Amino acid sequence: MAEHQETAPTRDGHTPSVSAMDGELHHLEGETDTGTSAGTFHRSDNGLRPSARAFSELEILLSIFWVPASIFVVAEVGAYASFRKSFFVALTGNAFDLGLSYARVVELHVWASIAMWTLAAFQIHQRTRKWQSPWLHRLMGKAMLLTFFIVVFPTSLYLSALQRIDYFAPAVAAVLLDTASCTAFFLYRAWRVARTAVPHRNPKSMALHGRLMQCGTMMSMSILPQRFLQFYLTMHLKMSHQANYSISILVTSLLFFVYGHFFDGPRGRIWVQCIGAEHLEEALGRRQTGSVERWLWRLRWVIYVGAYYLLRRSLPSETMDSTAKCWDIGQRKLLEDLPGHADEVYAVDWSLDGSRVATGSKDRLLKIWRH
Repeated sequence: MAEHQETAPTRDGHTPSVSAMDGELHHLEGETDTGTSAGTFHRSDNGLRPSARAFSELEILLSIFWVPASIFVVAEVGAYASFRKSFFVALTGNAFDLGLSYARVVELHVWASIAMWTLAAFQIHQRTRKWQSPWLHRLMGKAMLLTFFIVVFPTSLYLSALQRIDYFAPAVAAVLLDTASCTAFFLYRAWRVARTAVPHRNPKSMALHGRLMQCGTMMSMSILPQRFLQFYLTMHLKMSHQANYSISILVTSLLFFVYGHFFDGPRGRIWVQCIGAEHLEEALGRRQTGSVERWLWRLRWVIYVGAYYLLRRSLPSETMDSTAKCWDIGQRKLLEDLPGHADEVYAVDWSLDGSRVATGSKDRLLKIWRH
């Protein structure tokens, strides 16, 4: 039987504090009955500090993902400061632009994502500081959750459904919707765990809350490697922006197979190792998945495809105001849709041989299209 030693109150009668985002358990703990090590902690002049064993696969992966996240933030901030548009929108020559409203949603989504990751980084960084402010930590956590559920999550659904995807659109949208949905699931479960832990001042539950917040943060960053692959492909295949985007998304999604996320979602191998099998009941609602829940997670890709088509029909877009459309007047049939402008198209003219068409827009751009 594994030994377990609870942390005793300090001389002033207070129990050691728990940092929610870094997921540290500020007590001594041996191996659990499942055989999984929960980490060893040592006492120092500044209090309890985790040993090297305390850093799990989650923390290692999260530390790796902060690198592409930082590069992404710098690139986007620089692009908006220089071109007043997203870095990849500028790089691909508006190949995915569907109008002014869409561009504004992209900008809102990018800035909200940057704010959410900044708040997450602030909370995780607190463990390296000599002082900790519990009320500020809670405030940053609430701000992070509100930013995601009010701005990031809705805009993710909007952009996933309405963006222009010429190749493998349902599959690409399913990957994007899964990233947003599983991030929402982890952050929601983190909020539920915190609600039960705070009134009872349960350090184990608060540490579990931190683990779930970390899982949600890493899930939100899981698609970032796609941006680097897309950038590489764009530099070599400059005229195939749509194909580059779809290929980079689908190749990056292979990581879902590697870490066991593809079939089991939040109950995949990597997440169980990060949360700890002994904490699954509190973290995810039940220790073992029932047959209904198991098949819901495995069939979620089919659900995403259905949601993709449903959202495309129900969400408004501005394509009628910012695109040129080629019609067969006799048959009253739309032949071709020409997106790319950021505002209303008000001028169209064909070349004499009918092989090219020029469009002018309120965005002060003149575009020439080959028929």
